[in-house]
Amino acid sequence: MINVEEYVRPQNLAEALEHLGDSGSVAIAGGTSLALSRNPAWTKVVDLSDIEEIDGITEDGDKLHLGAMVTMSDILRYPGNIPCSIVAAAKSVSSTPIRNMATVGGSMVRGVYWSDLIVALLALDAQVELATADETRVISSSELYATHPSKVLKQGEIITGVTVDMFKFRTHFIKLARTKVDYAIMSTCASIQISDGSIEQARITIGGAVNLATRLVEVEEMLAGQMPDGELFKAAGVKAGNVASFRSDFRVNSEYQKSVTEKLVARALENAFANCRCDEKGSAE
Repeated sequence: MINVEEYVRPQNLAEALEHLGDSGSVAIAGGTSLALSRNPAWTKVVDLSDIEEIDGITEDGDKLHLGAMVTMSDILRYPGNIPCSIVAAAKSVSSTPIRNMATVGGSMVRGVYWSDLIVALLALDAQVELATADETRVISSSELYATHPSKVLKQGEIITGVTVDMFKFRTHFIKLARTKVDYAIMSTCASIQISDGSIEQARITIGGAVNLATRLVEVEEMLAGQMPDGELFKAAGVKAGNVASFRSDFRVNSEYQKSVTEKLVARALENAFANCRCDEKGSAE
């Protein structure tokens, strides 16, 4: 951050939003990406670390709320109910030091291709809470990721939290990488809602192999109303490989990306249908 002239650390959300309304202001949460930025337009850093209003994990009936300042490590330490896919995605984020800093809000705003948490949140129809000094609003995670989040957020607007339904979907997240701390070559999350033995609705998301985490709507439509079985899931994987628009990756070629997409989407569906659960360390059983 080469042109920063001012640093502020507000104690409440209203104060932070007032600062963020100033020209050249940028919010910093965990700082895992912003610290490396060379954007010359940013002259004022607004540190959100002390704002309790946008921190913490809470449950309200069947809803789970994650504050924007919740870290990946906070998710892994939480003793209550969290969907298996969110826990698995948080655990897959890089190394322990990064998990201690990377936040829910920062991960969503950053919008990088390797983001693990976004793949899980998209597949759970997460609702995203936004605020400026003048207004608050709620949009779906699909709306936020219809394009890059930076093009959706208004001037001075930040994410304050996300809400998901804890029990609506059977869900499973998978990440493929060269090492445990490497960026994803491919990640996917499958969430399915079963009603009277058939798939009422499905959410299939991928990341890593594409420029921005995305839902594969054509695959979701293919699954809706069908009786779940291995052949259907395999066919869904094939379709996923055919409809995904893969990014260029020096580590692998497009044929490899297509192949692993087919296999991992099918596997995620199989594991979601089996209603996988996570142990206390976040690994799928």
